[in-house]
Amino acid sequence: MPVILRPVSRYQLRFAIALVLLACFARMSFGAGKAASDPGFEFQTSNTVSSPWLVEGPDPHGIDRGLGFSHSGANNAWIYDSTTNWNAILQWISVAPNTNYTLSGWVQNNFTTNPGYFGVRQSDGTTVLQETSFNASPAYAQLTVTFNSGSNSTVRVFAGFWGQSTDRWLRRDDISLHQ
Repeated sequence: MPVILRPVSRYQLRFAIALVLLACFARMSFGAGKAASDPGFEFQTSNTVSSPWLVEGPDPHGIDRGLGFSHSGANNAWIYDSTTNWNAILQWISVAPNTNYTLSGWVQNNFTTNPGYFGVRQSDGTTVLQETSFNASPAYAQLTVTFNSGSNSTVRVFAGFWGQSTDRWLRRDDISLHQ
């Protein structure tokens, strides 16, 4: 039996292509639904850190918007500290319990002594599941942490540092979480 193809309008074709691209993008970006929201800080609408990102610590935190300091895209987050306080930029992410994940992200800083920390906390927001420390990185460097979510259905990803009693800053960008 011959197959009869009927003509498709330009709008139907565009709609079909858009659906395919949307499905592919959703799979690449969100995988099994376990991904950082706004991983490159591109949806931040002001110089102030806003949802879904949070800040921890009393010293200045913000977003460089279109200033050319990002690892990729137009924006990145930053922390500035001239005290000895702990400061971090973080986000809650939903995960499947008892599942292995890899968290990665890019950092740049002007540290001289104290290290910074990049990692994941349990759902209580304070207990560290896994972290890695990093030292001076005048150019962006990629950091990676592997962890098992244990009984947690949410985790808190973070990057931060203890101040060094002198002017120090940290930039972070392009955060991803994969199974």
